[in-house]
Amino acid sequence: LALLVSAAAMPRRAVMPAGASEAAGAAARLFPCETDLELGNGAWLANLGLARHYLYPIHLSEAFFFYPTLAAALYMLLLKLLAREYEAAAALAPQCVCDRPLSPEEAQICARLCEARGDQHPDAHACRLRISLFALHTPLYPLIPWDLTEEMVAYTRKS
Repeated sequence: LALLVSAAAMPRRAVMPAGASEAAGAAARLFPCETDLELGNGAWLANLGLARHYLYPIHLSEAFFFYPTLAAALYMLLLKLLAREYEAAAALAPQCVCDRPLSPEEAQICARLCEARGDQHPDAHACRLRISLFALHTPLYPLIPWDLTEEMVAYTRKS
């Protein structure tokens, strides 16, 4: 899904296509973890501006990415949630907040977080709670597509 770009000059970068996400066959499987990217979605692309990809610089250790924009961090968060990579998604939560109004691009990524709402794994609930905690009292919080109280109840029932 990602393309690794390496030139003579460091650092390396990963390039991810900025497509509208859709959990592949989510209704058909109990724990879906494949994600289809709809690269030709006109409404999605209209909010992206000129860029059609997210560029992630890779740390010299090649152990992690840097997130140069809020949109890039939110997009990676969405992909990690849909892939059920809860630990990685939870680690991204602090990178996904800001104190300014969200751009249309950022808001549409937040709207797509609803695709991860149906995941009922205890770690999914914990991850959504962590995201909510970091987003609390920021412009991101009203756009989060799950209810904090419902997530807390669901998590405590499964713990």
